[in-house]
Formats: sequence, C-alpha cells, structure tokens
Amino acid sequence: MIVLGNQLALQFNIGDMTDFLDIEDFHYMRIAENAGGLRPILDMHFTVNDTNVLEYINNGNIISLMYGRNEPNSDLLQFELYGDSKNREYHVGSTVSLMGAMYNPGFTSRTKSHSFKNKKSYEVLQALATQNNMKFKTNSNIKTNDSQIWYQNGIKDWTMVNKVAPLAYKDSSTFFAYGFDNNTLYFYDIKEHLKEGVKWVLSVEAAGDDDSNIVNIGTYFCDDSCAGQNADLAGKNVTNICYNLDTGEMTKPAYSLKTFTTMDTNSINVNSTGCKSYNYAITTTDEHTYAVEALNQNKRNNILFSSYTVDVPVTGTFRDFKLFDTVLLMPAETDKEAEGIYFITGIAKEYKDYQYTTILTLNRESANGIRGDLEGGA
Repeated sequence: MIVLGNQLALQFNIGDMTDFLDIEDFHYMRIAENAGGLRPILDMHFTVNDTNVLEYINNGNIISLMYGRNEPNSDLLQFELYGDSKNREYHVGSTVSLMGAMYNPGFTSRTKSHSFKNKKSYEVLQALATQNNMKFKTNSNIKTNDSQIWYQNGIKDWTMVNKVAPLAYKDSSTFFAYGFDNNTLYFYDIKEHLKEGVKWVLSVEAAGDDDSNIVNIGTYFCDDSCAGQNADLAGKNVTNICYNLDTGEMTKPAYSLKTFTTMDTNSINVNSTGCKSYNYAITTTDEHTYAVEALNQNKRNNILFSSYTVDVPVTGTFRDFKLFDTVLLMPAETDKEAEGIYFITGIAKEYKDYQYTTILTLNRESANGIRGDLEGGA
C-alpha cells in the first residue's frame, strides 16, 4: 500500500495481483475526471520487478484502485488499459507507463437495445445509473418537462447518457449539465444548483483543518478570462494564461479551454431568434415538443458557463471533491476579479515526487462586474 502521511493512501490491483505497489516503486499518477460525458482517464508510471505483474500490462486488461486520506476506503475505481503501455527494462526492474479509461462493463462496454416508455430525461438517466451500480446525483427538487419514449438502439449506456442529457428540458430559462466519474452519474439543473449553497471555500489566506470545507490554495492558478466570452461563444479555442501571483510571471500552457459539453460546436447554428439549424441525431422518433429548444438552451448555456475558467491546485491535503460541487474562490487582494462562486467541472488527482495534488477546473459564466441570465455568482 502507498501511504503519504495525512495526504493520501492508495492500493492498486491488477489481475490476481493485489496491492502490488509500494511508494518506492511508484513514480507518477494522474486520474482526470471531467464534466460533459467524458470517461475518466488514468495515467501512471511505476517500477516493478515481478514478471507476473508485467504479464497483465496489456490492452484490454483491468487495473483497479482504491484511495483515501489515511486508508484506501473509497469505492473501487476500475480502468481498462488502452494505447501503447511502455515497458522498459533496467537493472532495478522494469519501468512501466500505462493509460486506462473508466471501466464498467455494463456502462462502457456492452451495447443494448431498450426503450424507456413515458419517462422524463432524469428518470432515464437515473435508471441507466442504477442498472450499472452507479450512484445518481441531482438536485433535491429535480424536475423536467420532457416525458416521451426514449429509444436506446444498440448503443452503450454511457453513449445513451450523452444522447439523453442534452435533450433535458424544464422551461425556457433553465439548462442542465451532466457528467460522471467511475461510480457516479451527475445531472444538475444549474439554476437550482446555484441556490443550494457553497460546499467548499478555496482561500489564499485561510485554511481549516483536514475535515474542514475551507481549503488553502496558495497563490498560483490558471485563468482563461482574458480570452473573452465572445471567442468561446463562437466555438473558438481559448489559450489559458497562467499567473504566479508571488512573482508576477506569466506563462501560456499548451492546452485549450474545455467547455463542459460533448456536443460538437459545428453542429449548431444559432441566431438572435434561437435555433436556426442542427446537425444532431435525435435519439428517438417521438421526441418531446421542446427537444430542439432543449438542445439549443443546453448547448448555448454550457458554452456560456465555460467562458470564465480557473484551474486551482490544492496541494498537500486530501479533500473528496466531486464534479459540480459549488466553490467560493477567495484569491489574493491583487487578483480580486477572480473571486466568486464557481462549479467544479474537472478534477485531476495527481501524485508526483512524494506529493499529492488535486487540480480543480472551476467554471462560471463571467468575470466580476458582468452578469448573464442566471444569478448566484459573486
């Protein structure tokens, strides 16, 4: 078992090899979870001397892990190996680099044909989660007006989730966002979610104990705000600008802004009157009355809520952050324009050089002093 003081405890299993890694042989790990229907990804590097372990490092095999603060007590996370897993031999053993994608055989692997008769979108999503032994997290007062027959025509359950969620509809002022990690499907009415209060406070100056919801974040984060809302609404890539608030140093990492929706930006053509045309396959021949309007609203507002993004590293402490948790960000006095309420739309759990860091991707609709259609930000 791998134990990092009060930061992290990890246990890995592969094949019939249980708890096969210790901290001296463990070099790097990153588990990336993102909103928008993307499968969580595992990237890890380690050294191993046991040839029995090496025999399992093949595409399609399953590696599983559990984690926690002082002991590995989380739900089991399973990943299916894919791509080219590298195995290099040295005098100290074999160094392995591998990648895996979330594995849940019923959810990610098996194609199914099924119909959900006279069901609302959230009822279909809840059924898909339940039949795959996943939790379903949504608003306490969730409501949609989109009852219909939903057809699952020979596709995987996670593909069905990505088809149903964008069609969710309540009324003309509401939109929905969704995503999943290895064990939970999340689906939220964002307007109602804003009313449910802040779960975490991320502060440069303050810090609570290990069980507190107040977390110290240091003074380094990445900010997308300078790219502007208009570029994002047009579907253009946005380059992140990273600031070190201690030194004033500015860098541009090689990655782009991610909107938390999986719908292709080119599939939609919207003018001032709303939907103009779509190149999008409706999942049913009997779609509800507001299906096209729902696609328009959910796509447009998810893009809007991706127009201001901050990446925040939380280092040296364990917190069980979840997708769509609401966060109050309290940066230094010199960067007050970033202060406010955000959603967590990405979580990267990263181990490197005997240190554990959780990198949170936070989203909201605008910078301070600008207001969109929804209220709730600072």
